[in-house]
Amino acid sequence: MTVLRIMAGGPERDIPLHDLNVKGRWIGVDRGVAVLEKLGIVPEAVFGDFDSPEGLAALKKLKNAKEKHIFQSEKNDTDLALCLRWSLEQDPAKIEIYGATGGRADHFLGNLALLEMAATYNVPVVIKDKFNEISLLKPGEWVVPKRSDDEYLSFVAITKTVERLDLEGVAYPLFQYVLHRDSTRCISNEIIEREAIVRFTSGLLLMIRSRDKELKV
Repeated sequence: MTVLRIMAGGPERDIPLHDLNVKGRWIGVDRGVAVLEKLGIVPEAVFGDFDSPEGLAALKKLKNAKEKHIFQSEKNDTDLALCLRWSLEQDPAKIEIYGATGGRADHFLGNLALLEMAATYNVPVVIKDKFNEISLLKPGEWVVPKRSDDEYLSFVAITKTVERLDLEGVAYPLFQYVLHRDSTRCISNEIIEREAIVRFTSGLLLMIRSRDKELKV
């Protein structure tokens, strides 16, 4: 099993182009195909209605993609949603999504909602940009390694509550805490040990690792 990397059609300014691991399996979504073209990457599959001029131009020049999934502009899902469902069915070890933040707020919020859909599969999915890594945690125990002193670690409840939340190895620990969806109690924490431990018994928890400076991916 390998890592699948998806390049979506979000603003290029938010994509960490200089730090991307360009090797491996890539999938392009609409305008994201044009970004991959700039990086010299031929995606193994492409998805979209290709209503953007950049994406359409890149699609016309693309010769070697194994699969092309082209849709009408009027459909019930976004291009990224269709791509992510297909990607999850390929049973990869992990999925990384780029070009899914910034720009239009409706697309960004919709992309965050896709993490909840992906949580029904046993495949880790993370959305990455220059400053953030966003993933969704299911109940259990999670180990989060420390990477730098200037990184923040934040959590937001996706469900109405996240029950019996423990945070260890962080500047502001919690024990058996009930985190409500409308709470900002877990924003801007920091890992102070070699790793943080996150533990909870029910609910879904959005985890954001962020920095004011660009993250290395």
